[in-house]
Parts: sequence; C-alpha cells; structure tokens
Amino acid sequence: CSSVRPIGAEWTTATGEQHLIYGYASIFGGLAYIPCVYACFLERRKACYRIMLWLSFIDIIAIACVWIIFGFLLIEGAVFCSHPWLTWIVGCVGLGTWCGA
Repeated sequence: CSSVRPIGAEWTTATGEQHLIYGYASIFGGLAYIPCVYACFLERRKACYRIMLWLSFIDIIAIACVWIIFGFLLIEGAVFCSHPWLTWIVGCVGLGTWCGA
C-alpha cells in the first residue's frame, strides 16, 4: 500500500467537486454590479455620486475577487491545494479592499 498524496492540480481531480450552478450564479452576481457603477458615473456631477463612484471602484476590485474568481474556482471544482497562491492573494486583495474602503 502506498500513501502517495496528490500534488497541486491533482487535488482538484482527487477531492474537488464542481458546482456549476453556484459558480455561474456567483459570476453573474459579480457582473450585475456593473450597471450600478454606470448609473453613478452618469450622475457624477453631484458630489454624493462622485463619492459613491469612488467607493464603487473599490468595490469592483473586491467583488471581482470574491464573486467572479470564486465563481470560476467553483466551476473548476478547485480546492485550496489546487491553487494555494491564487487563493491566498485573491483573499488578501478582496479583504484588503473591503477593509480599506
């Protein structure tokens, strides 16, 4: 009996499970924020909308990390060991932008 553990992308095939519906819903939810940003852009002459526009740009970065990249990883069926650096960097950027806003 050999106790060989999977390495890297092999974790996805060994233990990962694809979640297509949740993945596509996550990507769609992240992209659904874009019309809101466009509406703020159209009203940018007012000071309150300029502030909201700036906050929405920061939110776009966080949403891209948390919703869109997460959706692609759900579709792939990835686990942390499949993409440890991507998961770590995306988590740091997503959390940093939300905490920094």
